[in-house]
Amino acid sequence: MLGGARTREETAEQAARREAWEEAALPASAYRFTGRYVDDHGGWCYTTVLASAAELIQPGALSPESDEVRWVPVDELDALPLHPGFAASWPTVRALPDVG
Repeated sequence: MLGGARTREETAEQAARREAWEEAALPASAYRFTGRYVDDHGGWCYTTVLASAAELIQPGALSPESDEVRWVPVDELDALPLHPGFAASWPTVRALPDVG
């Protein structure tokens, strides 16, 4: 999963675009946002931003933050070592109508 912290000036979608570009050179023109899920912990939160693309986007140059970037079918995400915050919210995110 691409992602990271957002700045005060950014929306979750702006941060997602920036992180997708920084970590995998995914061009903003190649996908569109379809939704979001906010996992609120009172004072801080994780926001999962959902997007879709008309065709498969090939990741470009990876940043030093990324060891690997690859597409994984939604049904196989549970088998990956997910970030604990995302892993906790994944069942709820998975149930959203915009996912898989």
